[in-house]
Amino acid sequence: MGTAEREVPPRVAAAERAAAEAGFKKSCIPRVGRLLSLAAAAKPGGILDDFTPSSHWPPRYGGEVDELRLFYLTHPALCGAEVLTTPFSSAVVATRRP
Repeated sequence: MGTAEREVPPRVAAAERAAAEAGFKKSCIPRVGRLLSLAAAAKPGGILDDFTPSSHWPPRYGGEVDELRLFYLTHPALCGAEVLTTPFSSAVVATRRP
């Protein structure tokens, strides 16, 4: 399903285009995508990203520290949490602190 077939925020559409141009493929299953879309719509200005769950701290992916996930979870201007969306996927949901 392309961005023309569903309404997404302009920044999300721009990020999807940039990722596609860089060769990235969609990484989440449709029901996780729907969950992330719902969460994004509920909190304007929020941050959402999907990940592979990590049982380590700091979180790791491919044997290395997952810097983006660590940024979202530890940045002092953000309040974030990682949510298991399936046994094999998670999402970080964050918002700016007041």
